[in-house]
Amino acid sequence: MSEQGGENIMDFIVMTPGEKLRLFRRKYNLRQDDLAGKNMTRNTISMIETNKISLTPSTAEAILTNLHNACLQKNKTCTLSLNELLNSAQSQARTLALQFISSLQTDDTLISLSFKNDNYANILLLLEEHNLPLEKALLYDTIGSYYMRHHDYTEAYTYYSQAFDSVPKQSYSDTFANLTSHLIQCCYKTERFLPLVNYCLIFFHYDHLPNIDLIFELKYNMILAYYHLEYYEKALQELNTSMLLLSDNLSLHSDKPTRLLLLKIYCLKAFHRYDDALNSYQQILKFYDLSLELQIFATFPIIHIYLEQNELNDCLDLFHHCLSLISTYEKVSYKQYIDRMYKELTTLYHKFPTSYRHSISIPSLFEHG
Repeated sequence: MSEQGGENIMDFIVMTPGEKLRLFRRKYNLRQDDLAGKNMTRNTISMIETNKISLTPSTAEAILTNLHNACLQKNKTCTLSLNELLNSAQSQARTLALQFISSLQTDDTLISLSFKNDNYANILLLLEEHNLPLEKALLYDTIGSYYMRHHDYTEAYTYYSQAFDSVPKQSYSDTFANLTSHLIQCCYKTERFLPLVNYCLIFFHYDHLPNIDLIFELKYNMILAYYHLEYYEKALQELNTSMLLLSDNLSLHSDKPTRLLLLKIYCLKAFHRYDDALNSYQQILKFYDLSLELQIFATFPIIHIYLEQNELNDCLDLFHHCLSLISTYEKVSYKQYIDRMYKELTTLYHKFPTSYRHSISIPSLFEHG
């Protein structure tokens, strides 16, 4: 590592076994003839040092013995070991890359610095030169995770997608699964719904997927993407398939089936299948213990349906019920969806006829929203 302008510039230097042999031979002021011996010509040494022939373990051991003996004759101690001599350029590149990546993972400031001082560009070049796809994927994943932590989902998506392209996909792996999960999050945050679906479909090509929670999350997000793309029929088909596929693993006491049913209500409403949506709403209330958040979000499409069917009295009752639920939700310590809830309420409120709006008591926060 060298210092330039106060910045750490890393020297990503790797050497072939032949290049190391030449370096140490010159270090000890030896000639190629000094390393030659029985069944080992000077020409063989020359070809090894210029990478024209590979250095085998048996040849390396013989040359190293000659090197140590030549050094002893000059009263010098040779520090080169057999393992060090045989350590390939690819292996050295892998070690350097993993050390560099580890430093990025432990210190965020080094990431922006690595772009400025070309460390990132140089390590990437090294990885490409020595054909190290897994390490390249890990580098991209590390940069992507940095941007994810800082909520820059566009940049995170750029690096995660490069990691995805780099990682081998011959079989399922935890690395591949984690990358897919990260990409899905970025796709959703940046409204890249078609790529989201495609990443999910690639993932589901693999057999014997071990992680039921990850399978559910990907299935759920794929259906959500279909919903945002207005592929409502496709979303409903995938919903029904997923409910059957995951039925043995979806506990009534988890939020997984309720999240799927809630999404089904939204799709049915968007597809103008109002009776089916209302039936699903009654089903979710009857058979599942909904969290406060899910109770609130389940009412929104039903209020929309009542408005569109001009069932204003039922609509008004449900609207007041929703206001009551949100009033309770405001008192919880972690209310990440409160702004979204009031935005939806505002939209619904303005769809009421003026005569009905007067009967709605609006909380001050709602007025502010």
